[in-house]
Amino acid sequence: MRTTLLLIVLSTVGQGAKLSLPPSATVQAQAGDTVGWGYLLTDNRGYSVPTFSEFTPDSAFGLYFDFVSLPQNFVVVTPVAAGGQFYNQTNETGAGEFFTDPATPDGTVIHGTITLHYDLYSNNPDVNPDSFVSGDNTVSADVAITVTALQQTPEPVTFGLMAVALGLLASRRLAHRSRR
Repeated sequence: MRTTLLLIVLSTVGQGAKLSLPPSATVQAQAGDTVGWGYLLTDNRGYSVPTFSEFTPDSAFGLYFDFVSLPQNFVVVTPVAAGGQFYNQTNETGAGEFFTDPATPDGTVIHGTITLHYDLYSNNPDVNPDSFVSGDNTVSADVAITVTALQQTPEPVTFGLMAVALGLLASRRLAHRSRR
C-alpha cells in the first residue's frame, strides 16, 4: 500500500499546473499608459476555477488591477485543455492590467510576477458544486514592462500655422508669376 500511495503522489506532483499570459509576458508601455495580460491556465488534476490574480512585488512605478475576481469573469477550466480569458481593457477581462505612473523614466523595466489563484474541483462546479477538492492553488508567470519614451507629435495648432504659412507662400509665388 505504501508503494501505491507513493506512486500516486509522484504522478500528481509531475502534472503541475501551467500559466501563460497572452499575448506576451513582456510588454511595452509609455509612461501613463495601461497594459494588460490575458491568461491561459492548464491543470490536468481537475476542473479549475480562477479566483483572483496579483502582481508582486508592489511597484513604485504603477498599480496592478485584478480582473479575475470580477463577477462577470467566472471561468471554469476543464482538465483536458487550457482555458482562460484574453485581455480586453473595455470589458475588463483577462488576468488584469498595470497602470504605469506618468512620471516613470524612459527605459525603466518593471519586473514582476503575476500569480493566479484558483480552486480545484473533481467535477464541473457548474453541474456539481459539491465536488470541491482544494482551494487557493497558485500558478505564476514572470512579466516585464518596458517603459518607452512618449512619442512627440506636433500639436494641432502647429498644423494650422504651417498650412497658413504654406498658403501665404503659394499665393505670393502665384502673385509674383502673374506680374511677369
